[in-house]
This record gives sequence, C-alpha cells and structure tokens, in this order.
Amino acid sequence: MKIPSIKAPFCRTCNTIKLAKNMGRQLESNNLVNITNTSENVYKTLLPVREMLVNYAKAKNIHLDFKSVDSEIEKGLLITLESQNTKKVNSRLINPDLDSVEPVMRKNKIMLENQDELNYQAIGIESHEDNFLRRVYRTVEILANLK
Repeated sequence: MKIPSIKAPFCRTCNTIKLAKNMGRQLESNNLVNITNTSENVYKTLLPVREMLVNYAKAKNIHLDFKSVDSEIEKGLLITLESQNTKKVNSRLINPDLDSVEPVMRKNKIMLENQDELNYQAIGIESHEDNFLRRVYRTVEILANLK
C-alpha cells in the first residue's frame, strides 16, 4: 500500500498563507500611503520607493496622500499628510517635474565656540540641490514635523 505524498497539499497551504500575508500587507500599505491619484510618470517614480514611505508613515503614525494637481491656477504634486493621533491635516504643493533640480538655501542658527571657550550664536547658510524624490522626502519630513 502506497502512502500519498503530503508535499503538494503542504505547498498549496504555504502559498495560500503567503498570499494572505501579501494581501494584508497591501491593504495596510494602501491605508498608509496613497499614490494612485498621480500622473503616470510620478506614479512610476514613486512606486519603487513606496515601501520606504509606508515604513516611515507607520513609524510616525501618519497617512500620506499624493495627488497630481493640474488646473489653470496651479500645477504640481499635492502632498497631504494626516496625523492618525491628532487628525491634523497638513499639505504642500511641490514641483512635479521629474528632471528638474531645484536649489534650496536656508538660514539656520548654530552655536560656535571661540578661542576663550565662550559660546556664541551665529547664523549659517545651508544650501543643497533637490531632485524630485529628494523634494518629496524633504516635504514629507517637513509636514511630519509641523505641530
């Protein structure tokens, strides 16, 4: 008498469990980060970094929504952040051009120490250039830190 193999039913069960986990992860991702309301080029650019945005949103307990705006008055990518704790909503419009690099200059206060070991405050200038993804990351970080 031959005993039937349990390999096939076991593999089917494992695949079903993996599929259920992936579907649960996908539902959670959709609740945290929504990029479906964007243009095709922006969607293709944000899709590979979506998992990183989901992890950030999960850590900060926020919901991110990306929406392409194309009206006569304004054109851009609207990034909306909603805090899950306070239900406060912040949004900002950024340049949706994927190829442009924008210079960013900002003044910030720093503490310096002179030769007499006395501390004093000085104003420094921070400057850098942001591509599209860096603009998205910087905007999300700024919105997350607004209270």
